[in-house]
Parts: sequence; structure tokens; C-alpha cells
Amino acid sequence: MLVWLRNLGDFFGPGDDNVHTVRDVLRAAAAREASVGICTSGDDAVSPTDDGHVVGIESDSLVIQLPRTGGCLPIVGEHLHLTIDAQPGFECCEVSVKGHWERHDGTARRAGIRVSLPTLVEHVQRRQCHRLTVAFDLSPTAQAFLIGTAGETPLGRGDILDISEAGMRLRLPTAHGLVLSQQLRLVTRFPDPFPCFVAIVEVVYARDLGSDCGEILGLRFLDPAPDLGRAIHLPAMRRARRQRR
Repeated sequence: MLVWLRNLGDFFGPGDDNVHTVRDVLRAAAAREASVGICTSGDDAVSPTDDGHVVGIESDSLVIQLPRTGGCLPIVGEHLHLTIDAQPGFECCEVSVKGHWERHDGTARRAGIRVSLPTLVEHVQRRQCHRLTVAFDLSPTAQAFLIGTAGETPLGRGDILDISEAGMRLRLPTAHGLVLSQQLRLVTRFPDPFPCFVAIVEVVYARDLGSDCGEILGLRFLDPAPDLGRAIHLPAMRRARRQRR
């Protein structure tokens, strides 16, 4: 099951007003108490979502309520593959167990586990034509510089929202009124396993968030980044190999 990204227009299109980070995706899952599948062996790309429910997101962990079946809870430090139900597909991610969780609601006792927040979440559609969605938390950033005839102008450091082999979306804290085809130099900072890199990009989409909230830029890479492409597709390729076994 290889996962491919749609064309750049679909990725950056002006009609796309939804900006999703890992925390956004997990917060929405907790709000609806989404059912979740838990796989410890990694044999399945998408495991059945009947192992528990996402019930909360904390500063550095995700809370999953498990059914009261009398079985053993996952052990601290154990690596898990989560499949979170999200119509019309699933959100898949890799986490590790941080500890056990328990809460009493009146006479009812709820128990489960706390797991680490994932670095990325991959959206897998239920149909066979899958689309890769890479969503990061607030740790990946890029320092942006506007390239002009008189040199470079610093634009500040922004949060990388998502990325593909063709380009990326960047949220800057201050709007600069950038227009299409302007070129920027980016100095990125990523969590493992994504490589940090310097890139020249072109503005293909710019949206002012208003109320001094900055702006969102759709940026296209002007030079190929093969190492980045391999890093983006690595999780999907690993699951594809496991599924073919």
C-alpha cells in the first residue's frame, strides 16, 4: 500500500481554509472520543478501531481509555501503532506508552494509558486511492528570508504546518503581504527522522489570517530534495512492506 500525495494545487489550493497540526487532529479526536485501534506488532497498516477511545490531550501526552476486560495494560516504554477513527478514513501514528491513567467519575472508574504525542499523523482514506497527509506539532520551524534585488530581508521564524516533496505550508507570526512568485530562503529545523535543510522556495499561495495573527504561505521547492522525499515516504513504505509479508 504505497501512499501518494495529490498535486500541488490540491495541496495548497486557495479553497483550503483548514490548517491542521498534530495537536489539532488529536484535540478533535479527543473531543469526539474517537475509537482507536492499538497494534503492538506493527503487522497491520490499519488495525480495527475497537481497542479503546481517545478521551483527552495533555501538554505532552494523549490519554486513551481502555475497556474494562481484566486484561493486562501495555507496559511503560512499549511502542504502539494507533489507528484513530476519523471519517471518512483513519489517522495513523506511532507512539510510546508513558504511563497508566485512571479517573473516577462519580461511582464510575475509567482507566487507560497515557502515550506520547506523535511527531506526525498520517491520514489514510478508506478507499484504495490514499493521500498522504503529514501533520506536525509546533516543534518543526523555518527561519524565512525574502530574496530581493538588494539582498535578503528577514521575515522571522514560522511553524511548519505540513510538507510534501513538492512544497510546504508555513505559518508566520506576522503578515508581510507576500505575493505570488516571490522567492524565499528557508532554514528549517525538524524533529527526527526528517532532515534539516536550507531551501529556496517560491510563494504559490498566501493568506493573511487577520487580527495580527500572521499569515499562512504555500511554498514550492525550486530545487529537488531527495532526502526529504525519502523521509516523508518512509513511514508509508515501512507499513507497505509489512503488509506484503
